[in-house]
Amino acid sequence: MIPKAKAAGAWVHVDGAFGLWARASRNYNHLTSGIDLADSWTTDGHKWLNTPYDSAVAICRDKTLMARTLNADAVYAQSEDDAQKNLTLEFSRRARGLGFWAALHSLGRDGVEELVDRYCSLATRLAAGCAKIGIPVSNRVVLNQVLCAFDSEEKTKRFVSAAQASGKVWFGPTVWQGKAAFRLSVSSWKTTEGHIDRLIEELARHL
Repeated sequence: MIPKAKAAGAWVHVDGAFGLWARASRNYNHLTSGIDLADSWTTDGHKWLNTPYDSAVAICRDKTLMARTLNADAVYAQSEDDAQKNLTLEFSRRARGLGFWAALHSLGRDGVEELVDRYCSLATRLAAGCAKIGIPVSNRVVLNQVLCAFDSEEKTKRFVSAAQASGKVWFGPTVWQGKAAFRLSVSSWKTTEGHIDRLIEELARHL
């Protein structure tokens, strides 16, 4: 798809908020095949690395073009095209990149890979547990996301409300292909198989 888009003169951007992290795993990086041909990419740190919520990364193949696009120079504040302030929409900001760097530095390449593999494995366990107790799983679970929906929209909404009201679990409602659904995300480094099993037990209570 990307070569065809490029041939037509399109700029190709990959929104990798969740999926780009599959690139870090030898077990899952095949899911990202071809994205290296894109022009720009974005991803979040909080979804996998548990960094502060506003930790995100924008990567552009052409650094100069990115800087010229976001240039915030004024008569009183001149700088080189590729100055740091010209690589983001925010002229003034806190050092949010520090937490992102610290997580990567602490985990290292192997640690990030282990984290991705573990989240995906736990999501697979969660999906199997949901199916076993009678909660229909709507998606093919390939990363850390499990999407569920009952046949009845009313039942789905009632189930989500009851689970949230319990104070023991929380997951948000969503809409998938026009149907009410809910999404279970495995995204905490503290999550274990025991947590997943207890979650399934709790979900079963609200059926």
